[in-house]
Amino acid sequence: MERLFITAVLLLSAFIVCDKSVFDWVPGDAYGRINGMMINIQKAPDCKAKPKASMTLPADAVSQIPKFNELRSKLFYKNRTSLIHLHNMALNRAFFYSMIFQKLNKSQSDFEYQPNWFYLYISATADVNANKGVFNGSSYMFDNHQYYPNWMVNLDFNKTVPLFGVKSYRFDDTFDMGVILREPTGRTNVVTDVGAVGNYTHEGYKMNPWYNFWLPDNSDEQDSVMKYTYSVGIKYSNETGKFTQDEFESTNFFGPNSPGQNENDERFLPVRFTPAYFDCKFANKWVVSAVSPIVDFMVRYSNFTHLRRPKFVGAVVMDIDFLEIDFNACPVSIGNPGPSYLSGVSKCKTATTQCKHKMGYGFSRGGYTCICNSGFSYPTFTSPPFQGGDLEKATEREFDDGFQCSRTDCKGVATIDIPLQELDINQCAQPFNIQNAFKNTARCDYKSQQCAPIPGYNLDIGSYRCNCRQGYEYPFKDGRNFFHGSLIELEYQKKLQGKFSLYDSLKCRTQGSSMVISNVHLITMSILFLIVNWNH
Repeated sequence: MERLFITAVLLLSAFIVCDKSVFDWVPGDAYGRINGMMINIQKAPDCKAKPKASMTLPADAVSQIPKFNELRSKLFYKNRTSLIHLHNMALNRAFFYSMIFQKLNKSQSDFEYQPNWFYLYISATADVNANKGVFNGSSYMFDNHQYYPNWMVNLDFNKTVPLFGVKSYRFDDTFDMGVILREPTGRTNVVTDVGAVGNYTHEGYKMNPWYNFWLPDNSDEQDSVMKYTYSVGIKYSNETGKFTQDEFESTNFFGPNSPGQNENDERFLPVRFTPAYFDCKFANKWVVSAVSPIVDFMVRYSNFTHLRRPKFVGAVVMDIDFLEIDFNACPVSIGNPGPSYLSGVSKCKTATTQCKHKMGYGFSRGGYTCICNSGFSYPTFTSPPFQGGDLEKATEREFDDGFQCSRTDCKGVATIDIPLQELDINQCAQPFNIQNAFKNTARCDYKSQQCAPIPGYNLDIGSYRCNCRQGYEYPFKDGRNFFHGSLIELEYQKKLQGKFSLYDSLKCRTQGSSMVISNVHLITMSILFLIVNWNH
């Protein structure tokens, strides 16, 4: 009996040892906590039974969020272009619906022309289908009793409906009968009225982190700082290629706010981003939404203007799949500004290496490399740099024995002197973040030309060419198809000195122009010939 008991204990111990994973040595981190939250919701038999807090990730799980008043002054990396596009599309739709609702808000005759339910359904679906790989959903969500349905003929034209929210989202069609490869095609959408499913204005609704950004708008105290008056000129047409009038018709409307460059309060931004949340019972994915408000002049169709005001009546909500958004696993630095919940989860050994982000990994481990610090070198027979994916898959022994650089013995410093006059300069236009004292000094006509540097001219001014843009052509028949920068610089100096100059003629002309100029020299000789004849 005692021998049997010892055998049972040994077997149990063996099972316990075998149950241990090779990755159990890895300490828990922020990525593991977020991943655990996501798995708990996705495995739940009914996500609606989960508390709202468990369906929302930390606010800084997505960092480097685009802001409206920083788009032209801040450098955004390529892995944020999807978020910028999401931002711009939300603002675009908010502008459009704010303008069109107010344009058709004058009399009962306008009522039948405003966008109806079918238009909104198709519009939301078009937003998603036109942005495959970026958008996961698009919604137009109207606040309680703020939408006037022109398709409900049993209601008066100035009556509202309680809730109306159009939502279009990508449907997982993996197991559809026509999908032979059994993988989602991204071409199937579901569009529905969320207001018919639940009250998305109620605080107990779990998928509406966007609602309290601007809604409900029941006070006029901040109308002057939360809304902005825009003016747009439009030419109308009832047939192809012909406008009803040649002049632009000006239309003024209230729209989302337009904050100044120094505004830091996100409440005054025209577009705001939600934290990542689980889109329960719809897309059933973790999404991040860009939200922009729709403005209307309420109450509609009223002759008592003094009782009306610009009011936020709804919101445009554009969704992107959280799993498709890159995060920077490296520690917070100049290139990875905080706050960032996921920063620092990389496994680079900071004593000898430093972390560098790799784009395109989305929400997955390994999107980084570990490069040697200054004064250190990679081990022999190693293909540098150390890849983040290899560190994430390494066992404890592999991690302890590898992925570190060796100190390099430096006995001196080598310097290389290059004569300044042998360095090329670039006078063409360059972004604000590139340090170049000569940038943006080229004399090209940027309306019709594009600047391109010409290497090999060293420190000489004019080492560039002005190529004709699309839709324009080189006007002279002299064997070239561009203007040389040195000629343009020479003629520009003549113009400054008050001398005869060809500077203003060194431009590209509209393509297809009937005027033919054969040669620059021919023009010059013709002018001289006329001057001589005039003197005689």
